[in-house]
Amino acid sequence: MTAHHEHEQTALWLRTRNAELENSNQLLLGELAQCRRSEAGYRGLMGSNVLGIMFAREDGTITNANDTFLRMLGYAREELNKGELCWHHISPLEESLNEYRRDDTSGPVELQFVRKNGQRVKLLFAAEYVTGGQKIIGFAHSLAP
Repeated sequence: MTAHHEHEQTALWLRTRNAELENSNQLLLGELAQCRRSEAGYRGLMGSNVLGIMFAREDGTITNANDTFLRMLGYAREELNKGELCWHHISPLEESLNEYRRDDTSGPVELQFVRKNGQRVKLLFAAEYVTGGQKIIGFAHSLAP
């Protein structure tokens, strides 16, 4: 094999690898753009002032909630961040969650939640198990006049 032939093979190999890397780069940029759009949608949903949204673990600990959900129940974000919110203290949610476990198509139910000050508030509530049944996402709409 001549030096010229080896040089041509090396150049061909480099062009091929460069094209593969460019293609991979384009795919990654597309995935990144999709993640950014998804994150923007999530942030828009969590910023909703129409629906209260909460995420909880199966043990009842509420791990995240939007300001609307916190306001409906009279809690502050600091209390949420400290892990002080648990659905066992604010709602008869366990019964409803058992229904959702049995039937993923269960619609919203009217529940009375207990606000931090002890007052009761009626909410239209829907929940669904996500990530293999380990987490719950809940949506609440106030039925107060």
